[in-house]
Amino acid sequence: MSIHAWQNKNNLKPKIVFQDMDIKHKNETNFLGLYLTEDVKWDVHVKHLCTSLNKNYYVRQSLKTLMSINILRSIYFANFHPHLRYGILFRGGDSKITKIFQLQKKVVRLICNVKSKMSCTELFRTLNILPGPCVYTMETVCYIKLNKNG
Repeated sequence: MSIHAWQNKNNLKPKIVFQDMDIKHKNETNFLGLYLTEDVKWDVHVKHLCTSLNKNYYVRQSLKTLMSINILRSIYFANFHPHLRYGILFRGGDSKITKIFQLQKKVVRLICNVKSKMSCTELFRTLNILPGPCVYTMETVCYIKLNKNG
């Protein structure tokens, strides 16, 4: 894979040979759970993440009548929140990320058992859950604080 700016349409695809084997050129790859594309866009990663989070949502939907709000909140922090946070420093400013934050609101509404059009602001406070953009801000500030001398 050769990485280039998205504006550059004439990227190089060199022929690479390793131990007499041709290495195929790829447009995207999964590296440590982040889906990277050669044009440094997050569309593919967001698509995979949304698929994973939607599966998580439907499992939670089937459990909502069987469990209390506290257990559903705990399941959120065990199964949804880590996916939301992982790699957020890299992809957090991308415009496609709003799809992930919309899924987060959908899950919060499900936990609180409210209608889909209800505002989530108070629900986030009640559950003591940071909204996606705030998670991005928190991770950025923590990164800066940890690396201020480096």
